[in-house]
Amino acid sequence: MKLPLLPSILCLCVVALASCAPKTPPAPSTSTTTIPAIQQTSSGGMLERTSSSSKPLSIVQLETKAAAGDPHAAFDLATIYHDGKGAPIDYAKAKTLFVQAAKSGDPLAQFNIGLMSYKAEGGTKNVKEASSWFQKASKQGNLRATSDLGLLAYNGEGQKVDYNKAFQLIQEAANGGYAQAQFNLGVMYAKGQGVAIDLTQSYAWFLIAQANGNQRASTSIAIIKPQLTADQVSQAESQASAFKSE
Repeated sequence: MKLPLLPSILCLCVVALASCAPKTPPAPSTSTTTIPAIQQTSSGGMLERTSSSSKPLSIVQLETKAAAGDPHAAFDLATIYHDGKGAPIDYAKAKTLFVQAAKSGDPLAQFNIGLMSYKAEGGTKNVKEASSWFQKASKQGNLRATSDLGLLAYNGEGQKVDYNKAFQLIQEAANGGYAQAQFNLGVMYAKGQGVAIDLTQSYAWFLIAQANGNQRASTSIAIIKPQLTADQVSQAESQASAFKSE
């Protein structure tokens, strides 16, 4: 709900004793410079992790299984080569193994290839390739991939800056429960990027992000809350509480 601007009031004094009592002053406007920037995950995010077995396998065992076409073994082996834990870091080999796992339809592997492509791990930075893999992962419900697609649109990487597209994708990830997207949605509502400025919605999403563990949300909450009426605060808090209980 966009905060209306209070119109100026023309006060007419009919008699000497009459006075024009001022109305409630308008809420201070929000300077977009005071709102923290969007959190970027594509450039600095961690890979998705999973484990295919409750009993860790040796590298030799994983290599044998991966060579036989086991996508789970390929994923675990790719993680080892990416992180350099148990074997020297080898991004090229890690990416090849993630591709093997991704071809079986593993959305985590698809996201990881996208992230490695974006970060130039195992090759040069390739935004187009990153976007393609993020789209595959997003279609299977990977919220980080959906959020990162939104960030690519927000930053204009591989495309023109498109706040409307960014808002839709980040909103989808936020509704799915991804805390960083929830924070970013709050930023976009506060700055009017891809949506009309709505400080009540901004405050609500910062509350949701904070409850979901986002550490930057508290700063934004402190900025937005004083600019809302008591009713708006109550509305936002009710929305945040309802979201948590879903």
